[in-house]
Amino acid sequence: EYELTQEVKNWGEVSEYKNLQDIEILNDIVNEGIDYDFDVISAALDCDVQISDINEAYSGEFKDDEDFAWEMAESCGYIQKDVSWPYTCIDWAIAAKELMYDYSESNGYYFRML
Repeated sequence: EYELTQEVKNWGEVSEYKNLQDIEILNDIVNEGIDYDFDVISAALDCDVQISDINEAYSGEFKDDEDFAWEMAESCGYIQKDVSWPYTCIDWAIAAKELMYDYSESNGYYFRML
């Protein structure tokens, strides 16, 4: 038997998020210190990310898998600014397909599988 915490009461209406209707889930979000908006939290739950893992698993919002793969490659330092053809001819669809073995996505939000 759960009662809404004051933090959850202050959030307002969550009716548009099917997977955020459970009071226990809402209180767990507060207790874990999740500081993302409902869109990210709902996407994480869609991807079967545990509430306790959202902060660690969340990788950002991207328009598609290819954009995500490019951003990941750049943030890891794999894209050098001073290289030219043929090194700049990467098939990002294939790169994204391989990268997505370790990630999941819902509504443009990406999460690393832990």
